[in-house]
Amino acid sequence: MKIFFLLSIMLVACLGVQAVTIGFVSNVSSNSTDWRNDVLARGCQISTLDFSSHPNGALVSTHYQAQYGVTLSASNGFNSVVYSTGSSSGTTSTTPKSTGEGLHSTATSMLVDNDASSSLTVSFDRAIFGIGFYLVDLYNPSNIHPYKLEAFTGVNGTGTSLGSVNAAGYNFQLNYIYFMGLVSTAGDIRSVVISDIVSGTGDGVFIDDIVFASVPELSTWCLLLVASALVFRFHRNWR
Repeated sequence: MKIFFLLSIMLVACLGVQAVTIGFVSNVSSNSTDWRNDVLARGCQISTLDFSSHPNGALVSTHYQAQYGVTLSASNGFNSVVYSTGSSSGTTSTTPKSTGEGLHSTATSMLVDNDASSSLTVSFDRAIFGIGFYLVDLYNPSNIHPYKLEAFTGVNGTGTSLGSVNAAGYNFQLNYIYFMGLVSTAGDIRSVVISDIVSGTGDGVFIDDIVFASVPELSTWCLLLVASALVFRFHRNWR
């Protein structure tokens, strides 16, 4: 009876998970480490969409589909991959300034946003727990050029919104790295939209890498728990 009771509790917990969305945007010098520690503690594995593997030029939405089950959909400025250190023209001395997670000093292929009011949608074949973006050269002193990160239960930014966070209000020029991340404790993220929510700034921002965290599908574990509970109950009834 005790075993069946424990199985029942685990089954209810599995079927009745309620999502809490956690943002990793405030600790500008350690957001990526905090995000990584959180998802690893949940038993996730981390995958990286490295734009160095993407051909330079127009963004190919299905480039990561076969390997990761990920599609990318862009509007306006998020439309090309370039080989660059990440620097853009602009006012680099405006305060408050931050060195973020360090200097991005090596030239590599990155996704570039050259236009205001643009967005990038990342969709997944199956639900994930968390996602993070390494931004380079963000110019957002006192929130004049914020980026927004929002997660959804459906692909292509559809379904229920799981919550959103905005970029920290600092100037990360020239070439400093700033990480924005989200985690849903229920592991129910099917898409994430990162967007430039203020028009008319004319700032150029780069995405170096996109990381995401996933585990074996929860439904598999739930079915195993159901099967175990039924077998145990059947065994008890026929003793």
